Amino acid sequence: MTASDRKPRPGTDWTATEVKIVVADYLDMLRKEQSGEPYSKTEHRIALRARLPARSSGAIEFKHANISAALADIGMPFIEGYKPRGNYQHALIAELKRELRQE
Repeated sequence: MTASDRKPRPGTDWTATEVKIVVADYLDMLRKEQSGEPYSKTEHRIALRARLPARSSGAIEFKHANISAALADIGMPFIEGYKPRGNYQHALIAELKRELRQE
């Protein structure tokens, strides 16, 4: 286990593992939205809470909005229900680029 994978304290930067999990989930929702497939943001958030126990529902919502901001900054579409917010963790850009290269 590396330092970036230890269980985080609330209010701390998201670990690399947490970023990977939340970005993958966000991109799944985005693909569904773009293809017209129904999905529930609430169900996704509940599932993420089970995988990210140190993060509140509000923190997950805020991170989703930050992912929207990161996508907007690299000229990509984002989920309409998660309006971009500023001052996001730079690790989001790296993970988004890594994930998007795999598609």
